[in-house]
Amino acid sequence: MKNNRLSRHLPLFRMIAALFLVLVAIGLALSSVRVPDSVVRLDRESWEWAAAAGFDEAAPPSDGWTPFPAGLPKEKEADYYWVRIPLPDMLLHDPYLWITNTASVRVWADGDFTYTFDIKARNDRINLGARWNLARVPEPLPEAVYLLTTNRSSIAKPLVRLGERSDHIRWMIRKDTDDLVLSALFLFCSFVSLSLYAVRREKLYGYFFLLCFSGGTACAMHNFSLQLLWDYRWITYFVDVFMPLGTGAFLGVMTELFPGIYRKTMIFMRNAMLIVGCVILVAAVWSPYWYPKLILFPFLPSFPVTVIFIIWTLGTAYRKRKDLESIWLLSGFASMAAVSLVHVFRFMIIPGFSPLPGWMSAPMRYFPEDMLFWGLFVFVVCIVRVILHRFGIMNRELEAFNRSLEQKVAYRTQELKERSDELEKANALLAASAKETAETMAETMLLQERRRITGSIHDSVGHALTATIVQLEAAKRLLRRDPKTALDKLNASKQLVRKGLEEIRLSSRIVENQTPEFHLLEAIHALIEETKQSTGVFIGCRLEAVPDSLSMLQKRVLYQALQEGLTNGIRHGESRRFDFSLTMAGGEIVFRLANDGRTYSPTEFGFGLQAMAERVAELGGRMELGPGNPGCILTLALPA
Repeated sequence: MKNNRLSRHLPLFRMIAALFLVLVAIGLALSSVRVPDSVVRLDRESWEWAAAAGFDEAAPPSDGWTPFPAGLPKEKEADYYWVRIPLPDMLLHDPYLWITNTASVRVWADGDFTYTFDIKARNDRINLGARWNLARVPEPLPEAVYLLTTNRSSIAKPLVRLGERSDHIRWMIRKDTDDLVLSALFLFCSFVSLSLYAVRREKLYGYFFLLCFSGGTACAMHNFSLQLLWDYRWITYFVDVFMPLGTGAFLGVMTELFPGIYRKTMIFMRNAMLIVGCVILVAAVWSPYWYPKLILFPFLPSFPVTVIFIIWTLGTAYRKRKDLESIWLLSGFASMAAVSLVHVFRFMIIPGFSPLPGWMSAPMRYFPEDMLFWGLFVFVVCIVRVILHRFGIMNRELEAFNRSLEQKVAYRTQELKERSDELEKANALLAASAKETAETMAETMLLQERRRITGSIHDSVGHALTATIVQLEAAKRLLRRDPKTALDKLNASKQLVRKGLEEIRLSSRIVENQTPEFHLLEAIHALIEETKQSTGVFIGCRLEAVPDSLSMLQKRVLYQALQEGLTNGIRHGESRRFDFSLTMAGGEIVFRLANDGRTYSPTEFGFGLQAMAERVAELGGRMELGPGNPGCILTLALPA
């Protein structure tokens, strides 16, 4: 029994293990290629510090040096302080110090200041972890250099590396290359999802756009090499804004993927996170005092609660469904949560404190700083997989609908043919009987009327279904590369089917004498425009005024002749151009329709043409169908 329970969860375990191994492999690969060449990180254990009176002191003090503390000097001890950093015995041709985690800094070596950056003078807002300083060091290397820095605006200790300038730049570029590639992939996903949202107006794509945009922007900002191109520190200053916005966007994705699971709670938490993100963004622009405080509260306390709720929701969705979507999302989020946990222990635990034993915390030192973005990217890939799965389901449903519609058209066509055969047999029996009674003659008239109505319905439905099939085939081809146009084609198909139903109802009203006034020329114009839009054919048209004395039956015969001619030309002749005219000549209404399709060769008329010829003959007119050059020409003449 226990083995059966475990086997049911085997796909989930396999997916989590695969994603975890992928992330571990990525982390090991990044750590191996990021080992700096000829760049040495200066160990803080050998540093010493002394209080400074201000940022404008001319030289470091001669005494009063004490070992550098585990944490930063307290603000009550010194607002500014000196750090004495011994230098290793190295042979460097172009030595530079690479310094980060400091707001303002001055570098003193061999009796003079070699570098100064004052955040107050620049009136900047910077992210201390992303803003770096590159300070020249004299040659040959002195025994020690001195840093004069501020004790404000940071809880992180300065980080200093020594190496040649070219090695520093090469190390930063090599470190940031994968981040730039990741940010490009994130932003590409956000562009695609925004395009889908513009076409389909589904909230899922809107939230997915915000999630990818937040991840891609934060990943692009969290780069040292960005400063080589543009030394505008405010860009990295806003990087923390995207954490609450991305969290709210992911909760929005979940509300759309799992609408029946904790929906009210999820909507509340989604809205709360998005509001917090917007408030933090406003604070980042207008108030550097409130910006970090809003990050610390309310976001950081609510973030673990949000993560626990997400895990619980995904677990509930998996227990209820155990389908591909729940497996991919739960696996992706579990992998990202594991990477986030390692990131917290590696970079965000209070300095000097670690809740893990040494044998566990030591390997984390080699954990790349940007693995958090790789965890997010793997999770985004899982979401993309779920979206593609839903597209596949929709595509299969459309294919099934198309096959069903084709079967219904074939069935109705066969049914009409059978009815036509029955009517022809009945007419043959009536023609062979010379001594039928008046009752038999009445029955014959009834059968003829039914045949006329059937022909009318055939013309209307045949035209509508032909145009509908053209639209559906176009939608099927466009579904993958242009969903918006495909959706428009499906909507057009729906309108054509509705139009065919209206034509059937109109034919029924004719029999019952309930038909409203029928305007022939307006109906012809509408039919031509509808055919152009639904099939893409060109139809040239020349119409003259027709007498008001035309009967309803004459108008319907002319209208349905145009329907039948267009339908046959498109369906059987593969025509792309028609030339139509309706004129008066010698007391007759002359109807002429020519097309450019396959050249017509005289054959026995089908059901539609046969019914049309009989209706024209009943009205005292004539009908001719002959070959064109190429195509065919349909001509009718009715007495006015």
